[in-house]
Amino acid sequence: MNIDANIITAMVAVVGIIIGAFLQYKFGNISESSKQYQNLKIQAYVDFIKSAAGIAIAQKSNDPKRESDALTLMADAKTRIAVYGSREVVYLMADFFRNYGSFDSPEACRSFVSIVQKMRAESINRKELMVNESDINLLLFSHDI
Repeated sequence: MNIDANIITAMVAVVGIIIGAFLQYKFGNISESSKQYQNLKIQAYVDFIKSAAGIAIAQKSNDPKRESDALTLMADAKTRIAVYGSREVVYLMADFFRNYGSFDSPEACRSFVSIVQKMRAESINRKELMVNESDINLLLFSHDI
């Protein structure tokens, strides 16, 4: 009877190890997949903002080639955001392009800044690192709201 108890104890230990290893593998895959998704989303967000800046610079310097390159980057970034972006960011971007599409008014700039704020909130996820709209507007457009 003592031998049976030892065998059962050993079998329970082995099953516990197998289940633990399986769960560690599954949770590791989920974590890695989540990190990869987050990285793809953040890169799409950064490329979108970079392309908007590139378009503005190209238009100011009247450089059609540079503007075309920036528009291509924007189209690529918008496509990736349509796939990886959050519902809120997609909504804000659609609203911006539906109502403005360029930075020719204070309202358009505010709309764009709200997109950037939402992207920051999703990417950083820490309140102490958030900045106000006025500071982002100054960085992006070189003027206060």
